[in-house]
Amino acid sequence: MASSNVSDDVASVCTVCLEPYKGRNPKLLPCFHTLCLPCLKDLEKHHMKMSPDTTVNEEIAVNRPLTFPCPTCRAVIKVPAGGVTKFQTNFYLNNNAVTCDVCDRGEDAVSTCTECGDNMCVTCQRYHNKYLSNHQVQPLTFNCQQASKASIEPVKEGTIVEQLKVLEEALVTMREEEDTLQRERQAVAGVITRRADAVRALVTQAEERSQRALAEAAESLGKQIQEKIITIQDRYCRIWQLSSQRGTKGQLTSVPSHEQTALLTDDDVQMYKQQCSRGRQLQTLLHQFDDSAINMQVIEAYIGTVSSGTQCTGEDSSSLLSAVTCSETRPLERQVSDTLLTSLPSDMTKLTRDIAALGIIRSSSEKQQTSVLELEALKEESSNLQSQVVSLREADSRMQDNMDTFQQNVEEIRGEISTFQKDITNMKHEFQTMKSINLKLQNDVDSSQQESLLIKTETKRLQDAAEELSKGFKTFKESNLVAFNARLHKDSLAQDAILREVDCNVGQAYDNKTGIFTVPVTGIYFFMARAMAAEEPRDFYLDIIVDDESAAESGSYYGEPYPGMNCIVHLVQKLIKGQKVQLDVGCDVNVLCKVTSFCGVLVQPHFDLV
Repeated sequence: MASSNVSDDVASVCTVCLEPYKGRNPKLLPCFHTLCLPCLKDLEKHHMKMSPDTTVNEEIAVNRPLTFPCPTCRAVIKVPAGGVTKFQTNFYLNNNAVTCDVCDRGEDAVSTCTECGDNMCVTCQRYHNKYLSNHQVQPLTFNCQQASKASIEPVKEGTIVEQLKVLEEALVTMREEEDTLQRERQAVAGVITRRADAVRALVTQAEERSQRALAEAAESLGKQIQEKIITIQDRYCRIWQLSSQRGTKGQLTSVPSHEQTALLTDDDVQMYKQQCSRGRQLQTLLHQFDDSAINMQVIEAYIGTVSSGTQCTGEDSSSLLSAVTCSETRPLERQVSDTLLTSLPSDMTKLTRDIAALGIIRSSSEKQQTSVLELEALKEESSNLQSQVVSLREADSRMQDNMDTFQQNVEEIRGEISTFQKDITNMKHEFQTMKSINLKLQNDVDSSQQESLLIKTETKRLQDAAEELSKGFKTFKESNLVAFNARLHKDSLAQDAILREVDCNVGQAYDNKTGIFTVPVTGIYFFMARAMAAEEPRDFYLDIIVDDESAAESGSYYGEPYPGMNCIVHLVQKLIKGQKVQLDVGCDVNVLCKVTSFCGVLVQPHFDLV
């Protein structure tokens, strides 16, 4: 059972793509092997590309059938007209019912198109017949449909497989015998051709000898006939001149004695009459031959006879081929000579002798008739020559007209060439002018580029200087930026009021331990101070002191005192580097912290211009 399942699996898949045959339209090849239709189409395309170039002889290439080797047994398969779709469908391998190949509804197929190679259902067949009416559609018979569905009994299945195997082996053997037969046929055909060529060579030699003998005899007789024609024409002219000397009454005038010898004697007249009567009855050339001199059996025996291998006892086709080819190993001249000495000792010699006897010629001319024919031929040739002369004159006239026209065309072309040369000269001058202008422009461009380079260099230098100046100015600003803001860190009496809590001290010019501001940079400064009394003061003032001298003072001397009384003082003054600035607070009560402050800032530094 296991082996049966394996054989079923192997038989149900394509041997090329290893895909199941189901739904792939398996096709049965002439060698009884089965391939799916997609693989057959791939093989067809591949061998169409591998076929030789058809541009040499397109008609032969079109008529030559496409072939490819079977992937299983390597047998040569001829593709039928219309492509691989024309191969018979193997319904045995289609375990399921044949379905429609056109639509996707899975309906049963009822017909197949021999042109498209597709199985169709009823609906698809209706549309196919409507749009492709020239295609041939065949119905799927009931037996084929049942064969695609029926299953084979297990007992008969082994017998079928065994018989298919035997038939495949027999088919391979028969194809090998067919190839052997073709090779033997070509070899024997070559032997027959070479032997026939040898016989034809001998016949050709005999023919050439006979033709040479015929030409020599005809030339000799022709010379004799020409001499006689010349003699007769001379005698004819002389006698005609004598006839022209007749008198008006038909009597001969006095003729010199030496001219009367031109007349024919009675013997000459009788000879020419006999020759004319005899020349019409006899042949000029006599061709003798003997049909019985050639023995066709001897020639056939020399060339060789061919029979089928089944008629030879104790020999097979290979032995026949070896016997033929071994006899061909000798040189052709030796083989021909040996065979002629053995099989044709006397017949071929007789054949050669008889063929050479074709040159036996016997001369007997029809002189006057030949002369008349030659004269007519000469007249006809003269007429042809005259017509040719007229044609040549007409052709010469046409040629002269063509030459005149050609001369006119040449003159026109010369004028055009002269104009063209002038245009070329003007273009050369314009080109030189443009070249000089271009050179000047190039020089201007070079100068502009140099100036641009200088400008770029100067601009770069100025940019660098500006950057340096900007950096220096920034550094100068950073180094000359001065500001401070100090507050009283706790409530205290005025004499102990040193503002120690510093919120800002840019430039580090304010000393929170002493409360003194030392001017770091000469310039204009702005100072402001503020203080607030915690209780009702009797005396309350603020004084900004510069180098131990009062520079700005503010006090509360008038009015009723009240708690939270404050006092503010301002100072804007140009100070010199190194001067001391401090705040003096005068109050008989404590002043409040946080609101008691002293600040200053450099408004404008002073620059010493050199």
